[in-house]
Amino acid sequence: MNRVGIHGMVWVGGTSADDCERAIAGSRAAGYDLIELPVFDPSVMPVEAIVRSLARHDLGVRCSLGLSREADISSADPAVSAVGERLLHDVINVARDIGA
Repeated sequence: MNRVGIHGMVWVGGTSADDCERAIAGSRAAGYDLIELPVFDPSVMPVEAIVRSLARHDLGVRCSLGLSREADISSADPAVSAVGERLLHDVINVARDIGA
């Protein structure tokens, strides 16, 4: 069975614990099976709150990220690509920790 999901920014404009709860609850109430959470800044993602909310609403999760020019892993500038690589590692850790 294919699960159907929706992007979290449909419901809210941020990634605070309250934002994530509203987005997750709204996604489940609207009948979605999963939510896509953007990980703009991994250091401020409320991982524990997200995990509790996902469990409470029985919702699956995926993560997304768009890299800026300052974090372009394909950049010829090693410093820029290193920033992107560190960011991707941090995002992967958040994704792992929330069960994506």
